[in-house]
Amino acid sequence: MNRISNYIAFISLFFVIVSCNSHLNGVSQGVNYALKKSGNNCNELEKVLLYYQNDSLRYEAACFLIENMVGHFSNQGSATDFYKQKLRMRLKPFSRDFLDSLWKETSVRYSDEDFVKSYDLEVIESSYLIEDIDRAFQVWETAPWYKEVSFEMFCRYILPYRVSDEQLVEHWRDSLIQDYAGCIRGVTDMKQAFALLARAVDKELRSASSKCPYLLDVLTMRDARFSRCEQRCIVTGNVMRALGIPIAYDCVERWANYSKNGHSWIVLMGTDGKTYTLYEGDSIPRPATWIDSSFFKPLALPDSNYSYRVDSLKRAAKVYRQNYFREEDRDYSVSWKP
Repeated sequence: MNRISNYIAFISLFFVIVSCNSHLNGVSQGVNYALKKSGNNCNELEKVLLYYQNDSLRYEAACFLIENMVGHFSNQGSATDFYKQKLRMRLKPFSRDFLDSLWKETSVRYSDEDFVKSYDLEVIESSYLIEDIDRAFQVWETAPWYKEVSFEMFCRYILPYRVSDEQLVEHWRDSLIQDYAGCIRGVTDMKQAFALLARAVDKELRSASSKCPYLLDVLTMRDARFSRCEQRCIVTGNVMRALGIPIAYDCVERWANYSKNGHSWIVLMGTDGKTYTLYEGDSIPRPATWIDSSFFKPLALPDSNYSYRVDSLKRAAKVYRQNYFREEDRDYSVSWKP
């Protein structure tokens, strides 16, 4: 019986491998590697490539997503499924006390051991990718700043369907367009659009940590309206991409002189190659400006005769950028003050 089971398993694996190599003529080594890593989900990814085989630009975009999909994942488990189901049953807006008590109830029911890493390559469906690619192209090609954003910029900073390791959700672009397109109606300047959308999201999301430690999908985080800086970045970044604005996600893992905590923020990728962000009080994003939340109030100030200089500026030892695509390790600190 064991021999028969092993034989069946071998035959199944053989057909998966054959299937994943049946349409690989002309694809890059990176795409080929990703398809082989996708296992039983290979056919779903191949459907995407076949769907766009007569559209060279969308085909190249699909290849970009698949090749760089390696390593991307979200944490999935019964706990977050239960938590999100309860949220959907509750009228909005949610209070912080309700969110905290709901997660307390959830954590009693489910263990952290229940969570597994769900890798995009192994679970993402062709219908999800095709819809997402089409929506991304549609918003890029109709944006007033379309001619300013190259295809390479589009692929790197508008096309990706995730900002971090958040859970995925269908129709997120359409939902965010419906919610936020009115904020920039009639706006033709990309920097101004970035500023207006950033302010709109900041106005809705309250800076407070919920008890739920996991990164839920962007629509659930939008509805919860309580966020750490990472959750705020996920919502803000996806809103920007849904409306055709090229963004990246920068972060400090921990401040050099302040605490073990870090910070993260969304940046506008300028067509001039510079990195722009919106600092408090600015009406438009600027390059090489101060990092958001980089000042703090000292608990006690020394008198004027104190021998040493004291400031209230958080120091960033190194700034990282979390991209969808893979690149060599780079230090982005030069883009920021201090």
